[in-house]
Amino acid sequence: MCDDPIYYSMKTLQLFIILSICTIDKNISQKCETGISERVDTIITFDTETKVEEIKILKFHNVYMNVDPCDSPAKLFIANESSATVSQIRELSSLEFRCNGQYQREWENEWKIVSFQMVLFKAKRSTKTLTNPGSQFTTENLNFLAELKPGDKIAFEKIILQHPQKGEATAGFSLRVQ
Repeated sequence: MCDDPIYYSMKTLQLFIILSICTIDKNISQKCETGISERVDTIITFDTETKVEEIKILKFHNVYMNVDPCDSPAKLFIANESSATVSQIRELSSLEFRCNGQYQREWENEWKIVSFQMVLFKAKRSTKTLTNPGSQFTTENLNFLAELKPGDKIAFEKIILQHPQKGEATAGFSLRVQ
């Protein structure tokens, strides 16, 4: 063993630097929640020639990730795991990103989901990974969601988020089927 006080001073300094980096790195803590939500949109169209007004009410069932704060999210972060019933999962149509509780609309220069991977863990079966462009689930994703049973798990990985001014971030979270 070395009795040199400089040796121990250097080791202590190395440990201090490592601990400082870990506490400064904002990738370690990111306040995120996930869950299932229902959004109702109303679309009203009016034909000026026929004077006919058409009203459509659309319901969207989404799995969401809410980040707080999202002015400067970590470049890579993992959100909390949540759970949903089989019937809720079968109604899902998209992945939604929220900042401080507010839904991000692509047309307002907010955060946009570029793509994500959905990893499906079914009991006694090998995992299956599906890549999805954008936030709307592909037909392949929807077909697989229809087959899920209680005890299965879905991991949303490599969620690529992009913002016109704030750059790019990557996120992930999981959803347990009840």
